[in-house]
Amino acid sequence: MRLWCVAVNAAIDKTYVVPGFRASAEYRLGRAVAVAGGKPLNVAKTARLLGVEDVVCTGFVGGRTGAWIRRDLADRGIATDFVEVPGESRENVLIADPTGASETRLIEPGDPVTADAADRLVAHLSERVHAEDLVVVAGSLRRAWSPRSMAGW
Repeated sequence: MRLWCVAVNAAIDKTYVVPGFRASAEYRLGRAVAVAGGKPLNVAKTARLLGVEDVVCTGFVGGRTGAWIRRDLADRGIATDFVEVPGESRENVLIADPTGASETRLIEPGDPVTADAADRLVAHLSERVHAEDLVVVAGSLRRAWSPRSMAGW
């Protein structure tokens, strides 16, 4: 059995820890912690930490951020088999305030995906996923893409 984690809107999640964060203030930031993000990729990372060996991330990635996402997952021992699309995968900023136990998220929408790209992803999955595999599809949809594209898969 293989675990497929399908991220139609993968991202780089960059977290800054800012004690006492409030809007309209200025902060000198320390080092950001950046990880491949998006709900399906978080599932994949958690599965690997729990000892699941055969985990593959797929979906859409694009540009330099897409390449970074692939490298980060590979560094964590997670196989990738993404469909490359034009544009850039999104980058999100998370501001964690440990003193107020709060988190502020600035979430990019991601570049639009064409119907052709959606069809390529469906074909990609149809060729690779077997009946005994487990598939996780989660997270936000990119603009100009519809879950109807998955009909019949």
